[in-house]
Amino acid sequence: MRPVRAEELDAVAALHRRAFPAYASTGLGQGYCRRLLRAYADRPDSWVDVAVDPTGRIAGYLVGAPPAAQHAVDRSLLPWAVANAWRQPAEVGRNARRAASRLAGLARRRAEVAKGTAPPEPEVRTDAVRSEGPAATVRVVLVAVDAAARGQGTADALLAAFARTARERGHQAADLSVAPDNAAAHRAYERNGWVADDAGAHFRLDLSGPAAP
Repeated sequence: MRPVRAEELDAVAALHRRAFPAYASTGLGQGYCRRLLRAYADRPDSWVDVAVDPTGRIAGYLVGAPPAAQHAVDRSLLPWAVANAWRQPAEVGRNARRAASRLAGLARRRAEVAKGTAPPEPEVRTDAVRSEGPAATVRVVLVAVDAAARGQGTADALLAAFARTARERGHQAADLSVAPDNAAAHRAYERNGWVADDAGAHFRLDLSGPAAP
């Protein structure tokens, strides 16, 4: 497990697109996904880790960042996303423009929340963590494992590395969002100490206690 290298960004972007075909970022193409990953890797407050198999192939990746960094990356890439969407031909262009429109709406919403002109999304937490524990100040923005590397402990290694890095950077709690029907991801998070809300769409990790051995 180590930080991504510049020459690996294309391979990680390709893995991202395979893992998340319905994501707006995927609809904007390989170049946008590479820029997205580069934006996180270049920031001092966020990071991109990769798991590499014995052949040197990227087996998985994870992006960790504070919420403010996620919002800043979204805003910084929005002009490029919109311009790129209109350069795409025909059907690809329609899909890319829809993706850019979704990203623009998300960026506006986050900017309004940050300015205090819109209420934040309601925090959904389990009874076990609702009344105690620090607020999450860092999150797993993206994480994926290549299909060929699943079942080999790659997800566990990525999540363990995330927890170590988050603790080293002084964070006391983390969160993430996940599709409620993604059973494999739910199992991986639960194995690594994450706690789900009642709907199974959000997980939280308490980093304030001692690290797992």
